[in-house]
Amino acid sequence: MCIFNRRRWWRSMLLLTAAVGSGCLPGRVYTKVGYVAGIEMTIDGNYAANDAIYKTVEIGGNMWMAENLNIKTGTSWCYDNEDSKCDRYGRLYDWNTANKVCPAGWRLPTNKEWEALVIEAGGEDAAGKRLKSTNGWRGGGNGTDEYGFSALPGSLHSSNGNFGYPGEIGAWWTATEGGAFYVAYSYGMRDDSDGIGFDVNRKSIGLSVRCLLGGVATLDSTRRENGEERQKREEEMKNEIERRLEKLSDYFTDTRDNRRYRVVKIGGYRWMAENLSYQTGRSWCYGNNNSNCDKYGRLYDWKTAVKACPAGWHLPTSGEWDSLVTAVGGRDSVGGKLKSAIGWNDYKGRSGGGADDYGFSSLPGGRRHINGSTFCGAGDYGYWWTATETKRDICACNNDDDDDDDDADGASANAYRRSMNYYGVNMVDKSNYKGDGLSVRCVEN
Repeated sequence: MCIFNRRRWWRSMLLLTAAVGSGCLPGRVYTKVGYVAGIEMTIDGNYAANDAIYKTVEIGGNMWMAENLNIKTGTSWCYDNEDSKCDRYGRLYDWNTANKVCPAGWRLPTNKEWEALVIEAGGEDAAGKRLKSTNGWRGGGNGTDEYGFSALPGSLHSSNGNFGYPGEIGAWWTATEGGAFYVAYSYGMRDDSDGIGFDVNRKSIGLSVRCLLGGVATLDSTRRENGEERQKREEEMKNEIERRLEKLSDYFTDTRDNRRYRVVKIGGYRWMAENLSYQTGRSWCYGNNNSNCDKYGRLYDWKTAVKACPAGWHLPTSGEWDSLVTAVGGRDSVGGKLKSAIGWNDYKGRSGGGADDYGFSSLPGGRRHINGSTFCGAGDYGYWWTATETKRDICACNNDDDDDDDDADGASANAYRRSMNYYGVNMVDKSNYKGDGLSVRCVEN
């Protein structure tokens, strides 16, 4: 039975039973309520903690609190130091406090558990709108709250003591640490985007907390290949793919280092069909491992990326990326048509690769965070710079150690990127801080 009430549709009216989507939105599990691991929840799907009642919601098999936590403890703040803001948005916690603040039987979710939530809610390009509250966001930034998650723009408390972006961003800690001891992963939403994304932030800043019900945390270890059988299968596929790509491509040699790149023509433009791997300026191999440059190309900060392409070629604008997307049938299916058939991690036992119908062969090169010690996403995500700067910057104020002067001349500190992932077939268009390291595809002048 699915109880659909316009104001309280996420709540079940049955104790110790599940409300499964049978008449609301087909096939979606909304919430389970009752006694879980000895923790009493009320009949309407609420949970009592610290003399407060928290709504709960089950999404994709995990039970989440459907409100930001508001327990005063450790290093934590109300926005603008006003108690009324805590009542509305919950408290902001530094990471060390966040990792211990959830009540008994609950815990801070890992990066992978947030990722599973995003996938369940439609992927990084759409999940923000579906998870955001129907009110509280600036301008037209409210969501549809299809899952009853009711994400609110709790803003943040920066390392320098300031509060930022009221009504514009919501950001939540994960339990997963970054590559350096002083950073950890977070997930965030913005008022001007339907999407959701992850970032790496200094542990000292204050972000919101959503707690997950008990159990064992989903491990964040890197996925492993499936041994000799997968290696043999991929080698056979690789040989077949190379024969097919040979018919779709011609070649260009970069005289600066004599590296040869495949080139394909799509929608009237000639694109390099490989990520650029020319060593110049601020650029890196993923994980500082040279073999990853051979596999994925180099990762460039934006200032380097706009100058990195060889003579006669340039970093494509957002408009040129749009032309590519249109030529292959639109954003909702572009990943399936442009992703390489191999090199992507599996999703639910199936390859995360695409059909590579046009020989574009996009690969999941991951990215390098501006802090210099964190690389993430290789095998799962591919990110590519565009030459187009954003008109309005919203960042998580986590780049306190940035020694670049991206906006010293009044220019935007962000530029647009395009990305694809291992679990979907779409392409995502988002703003990205220019100091991060992303992949580059060049297009002919």
